Parts: sequence; structure tokens; C-alpha cells
Amino acid sequence: MNEDYTRREIRALKEHGVAMLRPRWAPGRAPKFTHEHRKGPVDLALSRPLELQPPYSQWSLSRLLEQGVARGSVESISGEWPRLILH
Repeated sequence: MNEDYTRREIRALKEHGVAMLRPRWAPGRAPKFTHEHRKGPVDLALSRPLELQPPYSQWSLSRLLEQGVARGSVESISGEWPRLILH
């Protein structure tokens, strides 16, 4: 490290405190599911499964997954995502 870099970091620490140590970038990839993608399974889970073809007496995660893909809410989704979205 050179002297100028060290001075800049010390100055930033004095001005911003420990907040200057937080990363300025978001790690990982961008979220795959938008708000609209998340809204679809919630709306589906709140609908009456008896009105569907074939009718169901109640929803299960696998049925929500199946209907979400069939309705085009999502292209593909793992079996755990409906649980996380609905939580």
C-alpha cells in the first residue's frame, strides 16, 4: 500500500466511521424473481383450488408449483421456492 491510499482510507474512516468498511456492491447475481413473479404464487395460493381444472380440495406446494408453471407465472421454479415466497 502506498502512502496516498492509506491517507484516503484514514480520511474516509474519520468521515464515515465503520460504514466505510461495508461493501459498495451487492454480492451475488440479480434476483431471479421480480415482485410480479412473487405476487403470482401468492394470488394463486389465495384462490380457490376447487375452481381449477382438475379441481383440488386444497393447495399443496407441488400443486402451486405445477399451476404456476402452467399459467406462465414462472418458466421454472424449484420445489422450495413456493414455500419461501409464501412465507
